Amino acid sequence: LTVHTHSFGDAACTAMIDSYITSNMLNGTQYRNSLDHVRNIKTEDIERCAANKIPVAANLIWHYDYSDKHEESKAIRDKVMNNMGEEYYLAGYPMKSLIDKGVIVSSSTDAPAAMDIEGSIVNVIEVATTGKAYANDADAFGVNELLTVKEALKALTIDGAWLLGLENERGSIKVGKYADFVILDTNFLNYQGSQLETIHNVKIINTYFEGEKVYTNTSLNK
Repeated sequence: LTVHTHSFGDAACTAMIDSYITSNMLNGTQYRNSLDHVRNIKTEDIERCAANKIPVAANLIWHYDYSDKHEESKAIRDKVMNNMGEEYYLAGYPMKSLIDKGVIVSSSTDAPAAMDIEGSIVNVIEVATTGKAYANDADAFGVNELLTVKEALKALTIDGAWLLGLENERGSIKVGKYADFVILDTNFLNYQGSQLETIHNVKIINTYFEGEKVYTNTSLNK
């Protein structure tokens, strides 16, 4: 079985990485066992992930401060800050460090696609690149670990396909692969600065799945 674990806190990350390294030794690396969240993962554990090809499937949409709008999140924030300090809390999601050190990072969410912020891929990209969500007025979170647009897109496409063992079939546009892609109304690849905070306005025009058009945004024709 391929295993995916929610690892929240440095000790949890260390324990699961130990387990995955042992699994790799016994079974080889054909099982792409992954970590989620990796809240406050230690630098040495990031390096162990890179060396042992242990990927991270993170919920990048989490990476803004919505604690004042959610009681459960506020309780976690207050507990961490009271016990370990504000610096530890603010350094919780080292996504840029993971990528820079060679860890394969993909982005996922367990939220329904219909949810306002969590269910939209363009919102995921905006949060990953700004540390802010358009519907939230909090300050930017994790500003030292923000991704570029291209890094966020890579996490949402080919690296997610690799995690699932589907990199030869999906995740990029290439002859011989399934034609899974979307057509957008705006090219935001080179957005910088305050432009990044407008990515949520990008609209999907069409969605193609295995070469067939499966969605058309009829509202754009009105």
